[in-house]
Amino acid sequence: MDQSAFAIFSAIVTSIVLEAAPFLLLGSLLSAILAVYVGDGALARLARRGLGAQIGLGLVAGLVLPTCECGVVP
Repeated sequence: MDQSAFAIFSAIVTSIVLEAAPFLLLGSLLSAILAVYVGDGALARLARRGLGAQIGLGLVAGLVLPTCECGVVP
């Protein structure tokens, strides 16, 4: 592997990590907050609601934590 191929590879890896890191950190932080302050019982009660409530919850979660190529690629 020559030096230019390694430079391109390292630039791509660095850009993917830097692009995805804020979303991964935000998701981890939100997950920790939910685990500590909300608990599993509240999330289970939300999951048992009707289809409309589940879709609404998914839409709100998608606004807060968007899933794009920066979260899917790594």
